[in-house]
Amino acid sequence: MQLPKLKLSRIVNVDTIISFHYSEYPKSFQAQDCYDFWQLFYVDKGEWEFSAESDTFAMKQGDCLFVPPGVIRRSQTKPVTPPNVMILSFECRSAAIKRLAGRTFRLNDEERLVLSQLIREGNHAFLPPPLDRNRKAGTFRFNDQALLGSQQMVRNYFEILLVSLLRRAGSNRSTPKLPAAPQENREKSVVDRLLVHIEENLGGDLSMPALCRRFAVSRTHLYDAFKKRFGCGISDYVRKIRTEQAKVIIREETSSMTEIAERLGYSSIHYFSRDFKKLTGMTPTDYAKSIQARLGADNKRQVPDA
Repeated sequence: MQLPKLKLSRIVNVDTIISFHYSEYPKSFQAQDCYDFWQLFYVDKGEWEFSAESDTFAMKQGDCLFVPPGVIRRSQTKPVTPPNVMILSFECRSAAIKRLAGRTFRLNDEERLVLSQLIREGNHAFLPPPLDRNRKAGTFRFNDQALLGSQQMVRNYFEILLVSLLRRAGSNRSTPKLPAAPQENREKSVVDRLLVHIEENLGGDLSMPALCRRFAVSRTHLYDAFKKRFGCGISDYVRKIRTEQAKVIIREETSSMTEIAERLGYSSIHYFSRDFKKLTGMTPTDYAKSIQARLGADNKRQVPDA
């Protein structure tokens, strides 16, 4: 018996990546440019004001925007919350991609997971890696020592993200979710409240004993619920969030390093500098200098010919 052979169709086809990087902008950044390729902008932290010809977008954490080729775009940071932005420049000649032009989306949990997998594979596939925040000026290129199939994984994850957003662009319907088990709901509620408490009290006592008293749960229960969801301990998470907030304050250029350490709950600048260097590979002072140097390099960068 002869079996049918079904050729799979592709609604989007991305076979060229032009740049892929993560930028931490200072509070006074402004830029204007125009390119002959598509760009995806994703705001990971802070707020960003972006204009594409006559349209202006006020973007916040979790928002993404697609800008088509040939559009004059202007961007500027908000003085209060300078942003961290992931930028992916690419070519796509599929007709469906036009439905994303000039549209913003707030990524859902599944889409953020796909984006994180895309970035992870990008870190393998390209040099400099997208998350190399200390990147020097240089040619964006493939990594000859990349893991097997990294380029294909980048393409697959990116196209999956595009298809998901195209579905949302064509329909306002949401996919119903199955109800979670009661125990999972309780754990999620505790962790969700914990996350809010940490974000709102970075300068306070976020030790495990204090958190256990705050949420009336045992140390083991709180630790296990948190690690099950995020794969790390609460203390490691707090250090990471404090470091990310420190980077934002440094880019605001309104506080000394000692003041930043106090605002973030450190007993001394020594402990603040130690945690910062452990997570970023540089001291807070060196980070501040790198931001200014990167700003100068970005201002000198030439716009590619069309």
